[in-house]
Amino acid sequence: MSETNAVKKSHVVTVSESLEIVGRHAGEFILQEARKERPESPLLLAAGSDTFGPYGPTECLAYKFVEDHPRPSPWTALLRDLCGNHRTPPGDVIGEIFFADKDRRANHKEWLIEVFGRQHVPFFMALAEKLSERFGVDVHVRLKSEEAKK
Repeated sequence: MSETNAVKKSHVVTVSESLEIVGRHAGEFILQEARKERPESPLLLAAGSDTFGPYGPTECLAYKFVEDHPRPSPWTALLRDLCGNHRTPPGDVIGEIFFADKDRRANHKEWLIEVFGRQHVPFFMALAEKLSERFGVDVHVRLKSEEAKK
């Protein structure tokens, strides 16, 4: 048999997770780090644009960081129920993280944290460092407002 100079075509198969799945993993990591760094003032992660939740890690492209208010007294809860308001108002929004957002230029390689309230910048800078290290992405922290969002 004679040898030919034929080039063999090689195929590469890859697999990756969607950014929504990465968002869930990042949410779990964020809550773990927040419990260590802010034990005195717990944070809720609200998926999407509604500060009423769903709370906690879920498959999403963005989270709001919401300061957790103490639970209302039983009397306050009863009055809210009688008035038809069954939801506890969330705390202030002190930050948002975007895993993908075209307008904010967030994507699979570059995430963005927007901070509301200058006093929260050090916490989010430390968190950004840990996220960058853990997930192999660049994380930009931007002070969006001097005040928390109500």
